Amino acid sequence: MNDNQAPLESWKEIASYLQRDITTVRRWEKKEGLPVHRHTHERRSSVYAYASEIDAWKASRKMAPEPAPPRPLWKIPAFAVTLVLCLVMVGNGVRPQVVSAQSGPRTRLIWETEPAFDPSESNPSPDGRYIAFSDWSTGDLWVRDLTTGASHRLTNEGYEKGYAEGAVISPDSSQIVYRWDDTKESYQLRIVPTAGGAQKTVLRITQPGEYFTPAGWTPDGKQLLVIHGLPDHTTQLALLSTAERTLRPIKSFSWQRIEARLSPDGRYIAYSLTVSEKGNARDIFILATEGSRETAVVENPADDFGPVWSPDGSRLLFLSDRTGINSLWSIAVEAGKPKGDATLIKRDIGQVTPLGMSRSGTYYYFVNGNSSPNIYSAELGPDGKLSKAPTLAIDKFIGSNVGSSISPDGKRLAYTSNREGQGWVIVIRSLETGEDREVPKKVAIDKIQSWGYGPMWFPDGHSLLVPAIDPKQRGTLMTRVDSETGAAELLHRIGGFQGFALSRDGRSIYYTEPSTIPPDPVSTRLVRFDIDQRKETVLKAGEFFITVVVSPDSKQLAYVVGEADYSVVAVMPTSGGASRLLYRGKDVDRYNTLVWTPDQKYLLFGRNNTLWRLPVAGGGPEEVGVTVRGTIRGLQFHPDGGGLYYTGRVNGKGELWALENFLPTSKEK
Repeated sequence: MNDNQAPLESWKEIASYLQRDITTVRRWEKKEGLPVHRHTHERRSSVYAYASEIDAWKASRKMAPEPAPPRPLWKIPAFAVTLVLCLVMVGNGVRPQVVSAQSGPRTRLIWETEPAFDPSESNPSPDGRYIAFSDWSTGDLWVRDLTTGASHRLTNEGYEKGYAEGAVISPDSSQIVYRWDDTKESYQLRIVPTAGGAQKTVLRITQPGEYFTPAGWTPDGKQLLVIHGLPDHTTQLALLSTAERTLRPIKSFSWQRIEARLSPDGRYIAYSLTVSEKGNARDIFILATEGSRETAVVENPADDFGPVWSPDGSRLLFLSDRTGINSLWSIAVEAGKPKGDATLIKRDIGQVTPLGMSRSGTYYYFVNGNSSPNIYSAELGPDGKLSKAPTLAIDKFIGSNVGSSISPDGKRLAYTSNREGQGWVIVIRSLETGEDREVPKKVAIDKIQSWGYGPMWFPDGHSLLVPAIDPKQRGTLMTRVDSETGAAELLHRIGGFQGFALSRDGRSIYYTEPSTIPPDPVSTRLVRFDIDQRKETVLKAGEFFITVVVSPDSKQLAYVVGEADYSVVAVMPTSGGASRLLYRGKDVDRYNTLVWTPDQKYLLFGRNNTLWRLPVAGGGPEEVGVTVRGTIRGLQFHPDGGGLYYTGRVNGKGELWALENFLPTSKEK
């Protein structure tokens, strides 16, 4: 599902706008559908993401233990084992999850991670002892012993030299292959002993737009299943010999992002893929490793993804929202084909990242650290400084609300909310009564909530500008949605964007779109689209334009440009022409933290998780007084000029969970 659309220039920057450090960003890219691509450029990281392809952030929540079926008597041996496990976990500083000692499925919390620790791109070792993880505070690779709770560092290079990602532990648990993205815009596949020590580079890639991501080992440890991204944005599944360093392509794909798993015997590959006619939903396929045949194993109108093989290869576990909520399912397979219908394993498992299974039949998954997006309101005094502490503006579905937009009459607030079983929906709140009303969902809202964007009111106070997903190809549909009926009118189709804004008069849409013109394919262009004329005008090009906002009188633009180590805030006429630099610094938050004050004398922007005020006439920035333990997004002033609304996110910890004792017995097979 790699619908790349508007390049973010590094994992650091992607993490910055998502406010979850690189941890959650990498997790979403790998397992939750956040589309991130790889390109090279002399000044920027080769990793970038396109806004309209970023999957909707779905509110994570901590898992509760699965209750076991009632039994008349406790079995003493099982109870003793449970006590021993709890004592070991407590002794190792791991918080045990209370589970039933009775037979039947049970969940167990293995590890509560620090916010910067990300095991979402690893797999549990087959013996269930190890898990690798990236430390996004430094970019280094670590491995954790799940039996002792001890972790040790495998690389010690830091962001100055690059960062590690995509680690896969070998079948004998002795080695880990991972990808190293260095600061020279090249990639390496490296293998390191699990115990630490000398590393070897299996592959080095320097061609712009090309990348390799390890997805599995063959049973003999001699070959790697890799996902090979090509400069033309197509993708291959291939086998890479670790000794000869030769590549054998198995199957090619177009622009879709795929996630793949190699069967325990190495004969088959299970993968999930977007089926275009289903919109953003995925199906699951099994492909013979020699490429001779392929079978659709799970076909359903719902989103089916995250395939994981059982230890003996007789079943595929997968996630599906077919019941309206994310649940874990299983289907029997034989000779690469489905055998019977899918069965429900665990209902309402939540928004999780599947990691894999151990030989004992334990299923490991990761729960994202909750970054808690909420909409706040604050009051600024005549001096432009905070006069009243921020408060929650939306007190329902807390932790799931993003992107506020105040209606022209100041009486209603439109925003997007992540609702269980519905995904992202548009909600209209009356600021007079506090009542909420959902807008009928007739378009698939583009998944740009991570930047704090939401719907934007047209001046008629009745319709909203809403970016929608194009189900047929990469791209974003800019639509005009009726706030009462949900009916959508297509205004314009774009290839993707970093930021967008609607002029106050409702006549033009401004956006920053990725450039496809060599030699700088990761730059963007600043574009104005005049709605009535259906005319597109490129205002600026050749730089990395990110955020754009329109002045209240619709005559000026303010925008942010990303450079290698700095960010620039500048203004220019909406009609085009020369720009004027206002600020240049290393600490500007580049994504959707820019807004004009009602009098057009200042611009507010985020800097080090704090809101600052910048004089448009010139001068240095000064603090406003709003600070969050995360990021500030989607700023907008109330029409009366005093109230400021914004989306704030707060970081949280992730959790590694284990689901045990749920596979069918041999008799049931």
